[in-house]
Amino acid sequence: MSVASAPGRAWLSEQDCDLDAFRALIERTTHLADYPHAASVAENVLVYEAERLRAAHDRDAVRAEPVRAFADGPGIVVVRGAFPDLSVVDRVTSVFEALIAERRGSGATPGARPRRRTCRGGRCARSGAPGGCGRGCGPVRNGES
Repeated sequence: MSVASAPGRAWLSEQDCDLDAFRALIERTTHLADYPHAASVAENVLVYEAERLRAAHDRDAVRAEPVRAFADGPGIVVVRGAFPDLSVVDRVTSVFEALIAERRGSGATPGARPRRRTCRGGRCARSGAPGGCGRGCGPVRNGES
């Protein structure tokens, strides 16, 4: 199974799924030596330290390594300390939790309404920041969500 062999497709069909190939993929062992910028491996997940990545001299290698991990390696990475100010993460989490609660409380059928994946999709307007998120999209206009 290869995503590259199906350009433009956003889903897999039953024919694309090979349980033996999947099993072989997830049973592989991730070796720290193959990822020189990683700090450790925990349960086959690469763990990076944000400060170490920021301090690295070879920026291209730092950028390429997680891409290689996603494409050919374990498919997952953790970056400890990626957000030095955790209050930002807490605020965004609160906004998402409010959006989820609002959607659940509306009685809408899950998946029946198209989702927007932009700032105007609700996060920006609910961020509490004057003028929205600061990317120039501004607050959501009436009737938008």
